Amino acid sequence: MSRDAKTETLSGELQQVLFSPKGGIEGLLMKVGWTSIQMSMDPATVDVAALANAVGKPIEAEGSPDHSPKTKDCMHPVYKLNSITKIGGKALKPDGACHLVSGVVASVHFAKHGEPNGVILGSGEFIHTRPRGMKQLKLEVGSKVVGLGVVKSVAAVARAVVSKDLMPAVPGPMPLPALSKLPKTTKETAAAVYFPACINRMFGRDPTQSRGAPSLPEVLVTLSERAGKPLWIPPDVAGLCCATPWSSKGYQKGHDYMAAAMVDALWRWSDRGQLPIVVDAASCTLGLVERSSA
Repeated sequence: MSRDAKTETLSGELQQVLFSPKGGIEGLLMKVGWTSIQMSMDPATVDVAALANAVGKPIEAEGSPDHSPKTKDCMHPVYKLNSITKIGGKALKPDGACHLVSGVVASVHFAKHGEPNGVILGSGEFIHTRPRGMKQLKLEVGSKVVGLGVVKSVAAVARAVVSKDLMPAVPGPMPLPALSKLPKTTKETAAAVYFPACINRMFGRDPTQSRGAPSLPEVLVTLSERAGKPLWIPPDVAGLCCATPWSSKGYQKGHDYMAAAMVDALWRWSDRGQLPIVVDAASCTLGLVERSSA
């Protein structure tokens, strides 16, 4: 244990993460030698996801003794945490430090009063600006952004406190939003009915591609046209899906409803089986085949 006039560096083992009455992480208990030491903290001081997964591992932290009246009768020494420098022997970059963030704008973010106050990148990261700054930057979907600032792990906090199963996170770059309109097609000359999977109606191209890159439905329609087998996208595909998301989440009644609606639509679109059906996602194709034959 080393010290200067105010701050001490403590090395030991993380025994326990301490939670506030509202469920947030507000401190930790660590074993330093034979002594248990409590470190009180602000959640923004450290990457709490890393902290929650580090119980039982070596930890190094910097803090200052808390000699306030409230700690006078405590069972163990209490410190105010300044930063956690190592977990499991590896250096830890504290949450709240400046990070360089870059990517492509996937969507514009709006404040509660309606003005744009930032952007969400394809990676899922949120860059906050003041409304006046948004007007000056003139950012829009597809713009390339490089920013330097404070990163706050909102999703990491929720995943650490709640559950990794209940709070999802995206490990890689998110695709850009899909185009608002599907490619124009006609039924008169169609060789097959094209049912774009719902995921391909929600998500667009790879965020690393240029803004003019075609979407998956555009590519499929164009290639089929060139091959002499034009496709037709029914005008009422919106709101329909293969029903797999319903069954995978355990919503049986929703699944049964959507499966029946989908079978009726396929029968109608294909002129009672006269035209083949093309789907652009393998899992959706399997789901439709299984439900159509059930």
